[in-house]
Amino acid sequence: MSIRGTGINKIAFIQQIVGSNKMRNMKFLREMARKRANLVVKLKRNQYITEFLDHEITKDIKAGPRSESGNSSGALGSSKGNLYSFIGFQQGMDPTGAIRDGIEQGCRLKSSTFRARSTFRGKTFSQWSIEYDMAYPTVDDLKRLKEADMPWEGGSWIDKVEKNISGLGAYFFARSGFVKSKSGNAIQLRQDFQSVKFKRTDYFTGIIRRVFGKAKL
Repeated sequence: MSIRGTGINKIAFIQQIVGSNKMRNMKFLREMARKRANLVVKLKRNQYITEFLDHEITKDIKAGPRSESGNSSGALGSSKGNLYSFIGFQQGMDPTGAIRDGIEQGCRLKSSTFRARSTFRGKTFSQWSIEYDMAYPTVDDLKRLKEADMPWEGGSWIDKVEKNISGLGAYFFARSGFVKSKSGNAIQLRQDFQSVKFKRTDYFTGIIRRVFGKAKL
């Protein structure tokens, strides 16, 4: 599924150029500004991906169903096990890979506005301003990916880790595994056997705020 980012971040360039005939060429200015804008988009895309991959929630899921250290985020409280098997991803699935691809596809350059003027104050003085729109995938965009769905209940895991995922009290993990377990190493018992609560963790809300918090660059 292709991601077309709906989030908008303004990329503004304002420059003053003195005594350059080249800078009075509108086509040259547009090409130069677009190259710079594409560079900013690339930097922001890489930052977005890095923030996602470095987040403890992402690392916990990437650790897989057998990991005994897949709760570095503390989302499972004191419960033994890992976030991968608790959410219930099928063994061998890599949901984070699809989210990463969605981020990469969704960050792109959009429309631009361009203004330029020249005045003469003893020498040529040119001032120009170009503003681009950069699109990036929001939580709502990424939630549309199939890999972002909760395996056994409604909603999206990238959203629910910030709110709540039920059933932790009945979550039972064993490194040796279970034959009938989809994830391979955990099952849900019929009733709670432990008094633990899922810890809501700032995830994409924080990632997007850190990467795109400023309106202009």
